Amino acid sequence: MRIAIVHDYLNQYGGAERVIEVFNELFPNAPIFTSIYNEEKLPAIFRQMNIKTSFMQRFPFLDRHFKKYLLFYPKAIESFDLSDYDLVLSSSSAFAKGAIKDKDACHICYCYTPMRFVWDYIRYVEKENFGKLTQKILPLVIKK
Repeated sequence: MRIAIVHDYLNQYGGAERVIEVFNELFPNAPIFTSIYNEEKLPAIFRQMNIKTSFMQRFPFLDRHFKKYLLFYPKAIESFDLSDYDLVLSSSSAFAKGAIKDKDACHICYCYTPMRFVWDYIRYVEKENFGKLTQKILPLVIKK
């Protein structure tokens, strides 16, 4: 059975990233697909994992401004070719659950929480201090 792991982003070390460590222990041959990866923010064990990043990895200023690229995350996750995998295991609080699998494959999502910016959009956007243009465009991109 071919297994792929999909995670929202690997640019901080918290509980979700600890789950990725466990997934990697359980399925050491499974590649980990993620929108962005900052190896400096994660323990050394991540450097031994087969991490595949999206087109977003080449975006400038990802370290400080990764939230400003919110509009791109859904497409980044959808851009991965997962057609060769029988099982897609996603680890997500936001975008990874949107991974596109083969019609005969199984997708299991370890969902930490609903996307806060979808369910409480106004408060989230105000708190993150997005510009007016992003505030106008974001609802068009987010699929409920």
